[in-house]
Amino acid sequence: MKNKKLLSITLLGLLMAAIAGLLQADDGQMFRRNVSKTPDQETERANLNHMSFYVPAQTSVGEITGVEYYDAAGALVEVRDYAKPLIAVYIDSLETTVEEYLLTEANLNPDAPLAVLSGTSFGAHDAYAAFSLDDGATWKRTNLSNSADLSSFILANGHHYPGDAHNMTFGIAGDKVLVGWISKYCDGGSPAYTWVDEEGNDLYPDIWGVAGSQRSVNYTLQGFPEVGEIPYSCVWSARGTLLEVDAEGIPTDGGGFYDIIWTKAERLTSGRRDANRLEINGDGAAGFMMIWQEDPEGLRPGQGLGPGEGWSGAVVNQQTDLWYSYISIDDFVQVQTSDDDETAVSIYDYTSETMPKVAAPMALPVRLTDNKMCKATGSDPYCYIDFDNVDADGNLILPEDLPTAPEPNADFCATTVSWTNPGGTTLQLCQAEDGRVLQGRVGASRPRVNVQPYDSDGDGVYDSAWVITAAEESKALGEGDEDLEPEDIGKNMWYYTFDMLNPDVVMQGGMLNQPAVDPETGAFFDMLEDDFGNQFYETEIARRFSHMTQPIHQIGETGTAGILITKAGILNQGGPADIFLRRLVVPDDMWEDCETDGDPTTTESCLPAGYNPYAFENLACDDWAYEDGSNPRYLQGVCLSPAINVSGTTIVSCDNGTSGETCAAAFPWDGGVSPFPKVIEWVQTEDNLDDQSWENPYDVAKGHRGFIDGDFVMMMYAWSPNWKANSVGNDHYNLYVRRSFDGGLTWTTTPAALGGDGTETCENYGAGSDFTTVCTTYGAGEFEQSRNVSQLTGNKITVLDPRYTPTGGIKMLPISDLKEIGFTGYDDDVRDPSKFFVVYETGDNTTVAEGEAVPLDLFYSRGTNWGDDYDLVEYYNASTGETTLDFDWLEHDQDDLSGEAANTANLAGTLYYVIWNQWQEDEHENISESDAIFRRILFLDDEANEDTAPIVQLLYISHEMADYEDTLVFIATARDGDSVGDLPQDDIGAYRWTDTFNGVTTVIGTQKQLNMPASSFQPGWHTFTFSAKDKSGNWSPGVSFDVWIVEELHQLFLPIMHR
Repeated sequence: MKNKKLLSITLLGLLMAAIAGLLQADDGQMFRRNVSKTPDQETERANLNHMSFYVPAQTSVGEITGVEYYDAAGALVEVRDYAKPLIAVYIDSLETTVEEYLLTEANLNPDAPLAVLSGTSFGAHDAYAAFSLDDGATWKRTNLSNSADLSSFILANGHHYPGDAHNMTFGIAGDKVLVGWISKYCDGGSPAYTWVDEEGNDLYPDIWGVAGSQRSVNYTLQGFPEVGEIPYSCVWSARGTLLEVDAEGIPTDGGGFYDIIWTKAERLTSGRRDANRLEINGDGAAGFMMIWQEDPEGLRPGQGLGPGEGWSGAVVNQQTDLWYSYISIDDFVQVQTSDDDETAVSIYDYTSETMPKVAAPMALPVRLTDNKMCKATGSDPYCYIDFDNVDADGNLILPEDLPTAPEPNADFCATTVSWTNPGGTTLQLCQAEDGRVLQGRVGASRPRVNVQPYDSDGDGVYDSAWVITAAEESKALGEGDEDLEPEDIGKNMWYYTFDMLNPDVVMQGGMLNQPAVDPETGAFFDMLEDDFGNQFYETEIARRFSHMTQPIHQIGETGTAGILITKAGILNQGGPADIFLRRLVVPDDMWEDCETDGDPTTTESCLPAGYNPYAFENLACDDWAYEDGSNPRYLQGVCLSPAINVSGTTIVSCDNGTSGETCAAAFPWDGGVSPFPKVIEWVQTEDNLDDQSWENPYDVAKGHRGFIDGDFVMMMYAWSPNWKANSVGNDHYNLYVRRSFDGGLTWTTTPAALGGDGTETCENYGAGSDFTTVCTTYGAGEFEQSRNVSQLTGNKITVLDPRYTPTGGIKMLPISDLKEIGFTGYDDDVRDPSKFFVVYETGDNTTVAEGEAVPLDLFYSRGTNWGDDYDLVEYYNASTGETTLDFDWLEHDQDDLSGEAANTANLAGTLYYVIWNQWQEDEHENISESDAIFRRILFLDDEANEDTAPIVQLLYISHEMADYEDTLVFIATARDGDSVGDLPQDDIGAYRWTDTFNGVTTVIGTQKQLNMPASSFQPGWHTFTFSAKDKSGNWSPGVSFDVWIVEELHQLFLPIMHR
């Protein structure tokens, strides 16, 4: 935390104190709310999204209200009677100490010692959801987990470990919300494997080994005695539905009020394995899904070699699998009639006053991946089952007694093979029908997921959804073999897609990353051979999957259904890396004529019923190997073509005097050279798009994400030219944005056909504070080097975690009248696809050498004209006297640390919503003033607002008190309140400074900067006012401040808080 400095200075020095200001991009008054309102508790994991329909606006206490929007001058712009529901989630610690809670819990032993909170669990948190029905003005909060003060595990030393919820996420589908969290509390919650029929038989036989006792891991044995023993985590969920209710909150048609009715929390897993990295997504046509990873040996500490590598689940043990559960829309709404009546009833018909209990559980979790070892005997039943044995409805037919040995035609144990492990023990392993040996030597981690709807029966209506997901898979570490030479060199990214309600199981997936290319020969390395005679490629370290996909109806002329993104490099997890893209392209011959818009005179293009445009086979690839499935290592084939390197650059020069190729060739791969060379100039051309990661081995990229909308692609990532220097705080990340208008084939400025007229961008070359800014002008539709939108210089500040949203939010859904209230939206509920939003987090780069950068502030902007322009604001630097245009601040208080922003926007891009975690931290890392903070930002840029007054703000005031020897320097700025683009300051026609003294007002200046000797004014209090007039003749309200002027100031020592 940055501490404010207490200074003892002369009064004359006080007068010289400067303020650096800026003009906000927000056209409205500051609108900021505290969602959690628990400053004494630790709030984390804030997330936000909106539903795509309106309800009558009401406060959090159920009062019907109007939503008022004010411009920056305080004038009322509009009052709206309807609002889209905003949904937020976060975790929050206990109101009082864990010790007080645990000692008073009746189900715990008050004489037992208490767990010390440390390591991977930093406290005792609960999972909260909040929603707003008045566009963020008020929030209603609900504790969904209620487990932080409970314990399901007693450590070996007798301490009770609290039920900490330490990871949280959610998804929205229509008027429904599925919230999920990872928790140390693994008791209660009625998981599906505990459900029985009237005769006591299992309703959902546990063929996957979900049930079991909660286990733990002792980190003392891994070199972390300060962490000690930590229980495994399990997965929980809760369902919410926005319903019309009466004044008492009871669901009632015509009740006139609205509320989210939450179900009681439902547990999915047992804690038999350590759950982590939960993701949720949903679609109104199908339902919801959940995916996570489970480590049988407990979360690994990691090596801390890159962002998120330590204690994050990035490094895993052998046999770590991805797990999956789902629920259909029909089952989602089924609840028990009451606490005493288990009869199922729709949530829409629920009338009890208590929180309902679900009547249909989340599907029993299944293994998506094939990482667990299957042996001839003693394995989980799924290893031995014939999954082709199904009834007419496709339901798996199981024997009365679950098998303990392979059935005839067992999918995953068609035969057995003998294998001797590194410890010398010979095992009989299962070999699947497709030739895979389920050896249990790898682990999967960090899944990312999306779902897209599709039409399964050809009636033109979406009725199901495809799941699109991938995860990194590595040669996982296991107890006793950490020092053995790894058989699988590198870390691969594996891709999976399947029907949401009918998941494939125990999948291998398809490998996204290209096999490694030898820098010496330009060819692939010689293939390696595993213990069973199967050949496989050597690979680089691929990690950090991200994705951008779009629904079928949105696919553009190029047929690009999605883009799959991977970070890859040749050294290690925290080493140099580039960002690589793989395009998913629907073949031209798959499209067929159809009628979807109700106009028989036109013809649309559709895909065949049940066709999956996101299938691995649709990777854009010119060179495939093993497409016939003949190699068990690559059952879906492997793409040998290079991926698109979207971050690749060519070195121009380094600080040791070498040129590009010489500097690249001299890269010290062993890291032993000191000082390590630094790249000080680089260039990015079309030729870099097929670069291998080692062609520029110095740079590093992270934070890769973006969206696709038709053929428009917005891609963003943080990048530094010098990995080595950056790793110790001697270089920094900037945020870069690239755009494509043909589905990722080329990367250009906005084409003239879309209104592009060219743009200018700037880059800073050099090292540290010694840099040169070079600006380049591009024409419409020209190739454009990746744009540096953060423009950070020096090495004190770095970019941490960027986020984005297209207009309409991540799913870009149109507004509907889902609640049948007869209202389908306002004028700004027509989507403007040419706008999007970007927010990034800055970090204290001086702390990187000892760990990670400490989060500092948040900055945002709106991209317009398809990203050719950004809404920027003026900053004045008092030390250099320069005024610059940059992103506006979202939060920049010196005492507050802010990070992990989540954002969404309305369809026109005129309302922007952001939530983030904010806290203060002392020198001992004690947290205070910790909350989830929300801002709503208003943009007034349509023609209806052409008479909006300019917006003015002070940038710099040299004195608050001055004597006749001083020169007053005042700087202000203004922008047109109704202009669009990145330079609304150009639409200002006149400026005016006035001085009011003894009731008399005099005009004293007509420029943005005013320089006048203090001796020009009579002694006493003067009120100075700045105002501006736009080119439509509208004068802004004035912004004023007072200055005390005397002939001579006498020296006086005063303490002052320096801002």
